[in-house]
Amino acid sequence: MSWRVGSRNVRIGREAGETNQAGYATAVGMEAGKTDQGDSAIAIGDRAGSVNQGTGCVAVGVTAGRVDQGEHSVAIGAYACSDASSNNSITLNATGTLLSNKVANSLIIKPIRNAASPNMLMYNSTTGEVTYVSSVTEGKATIASMERDASEILGQLDVQEFTYINKGKHNAYSSVVDSAESRHQPEMARDMDETHFGFGVEELQDISPDLVYSDASGVPLDIKWDNITALLVKGNQEIRTDITNAIEDIDENKANIGQYR
Repeated sequence: MSWRVGSRNVRIGREAGETNQAGYATAVGMEAGKTDQGDSAIAIGDRAGSVNQGTGCVAVGVTAGRVDQGEHSVAIGAYACSDASSNNSITLNATGTLLSNKVANSLIIKPIRNAASPNMLMYNSTTGEVTYVSSVTEGKATIASMERDASEILGQLDVQEFTYINKGKHNAYSSVVDSAESRHQPEMARDMDETHFGFGVEELQDISPDLVYSDASGVPLDIKWDNITALLVKGNQEIRTDITNAIEDIDENKANIGQYR
C-alpha cells in the first residue's frame, strides 16, 4: 500500500494519518485522520477525522468529524458530525449520540439546560463576541426616570407579519438524532416557515436609534427587545394616568352639573 505524509505533521496511533496526510496536520488515535487529512487539520480520538477531513478542521472525540468534515469546521465531543459537517461550522456534542451539522457557518450545541437565568446572552454578529446583559444597578450609570413620551414612540411602530428567508433550512437538520434521552427541552419547530409578528429593525432605527443594536458604522443589526418592553410599561402607565385624570374630570363635571339641578 502506498502512502504519503506531508511536512511537519504528527501521526500517533494505529493507521493514524496513514494515507495522504497533508502538511502541518495532526492525527492522534486509531485511524484518526486516516485518509486524506487536510492541511493544518487536527484529529484527536479514535477515527476522528478519519476520512477526507477538510483543511483547517478540528475534530476531538471518538468518531468526531469521521467522514467528510467541512473545511475550517470544528467538531468536539464523541460522535459530533460523525457522518458529515458543513464548512465553517461549529458543533459541540455531549449527548453521547450522533449530532450532525450540515449547515454552513452555523453553531450547534447540545444539550443545553433549560433554566431560569437572570442574565440574557447577546451575540455581536460583527465581532463574533458572546456577552451577557445584567440588570443589576451596579452595572449601570446615569440612571434617571424616563421622561420620553412612550405612547408617541409606540404609536409610530409598524407591527409586521413575516417569515424568515432561512427558515427552509430545517431540512438540513433532518439527520440529527433527537432522542428523548438526550433532549433537555421539548422538541420545538423553530426552523419552519411559520408566520412571525414583529418589527423591521431599519424602521425602528428611524423612529428611535435607542431601540436597535447597531454595528460600528451605524448599520442596525437587531432589536433591543428589553427597551421595547420598557416602553410598553411606560406607555401603559401614561394611559392609566390619562384614564385617572379623565375620570376625575368627569366626576368634577358631574358635580358642577348637579349644582344647577
